[in-house]
Amino acid sequence: MKKKIKETIESFSADCSKNILWIYGRTGFGKTKLVNSLTKKLKKENKRVCPLSANRFLRIA
Repeated sequence: MKKKIKETIESFSADCSKNILWIYGRTGFGKTKLVNSLTKKLKKENKRVCPLSANRFLRIA
């Protein structure tokens, strides 16, 4: 499972046509840690990143 997640993140950061990645799931499965590491990696590559929580997304939608 971790290998598949890593491959997904790498393909997401390599492909500029994808601009939204939605991560969801039950509590306690590492979503926040995953988002933080993905955000850090993308910022190192000078890509624009704007992580949103569900509350913020619902407010601006």
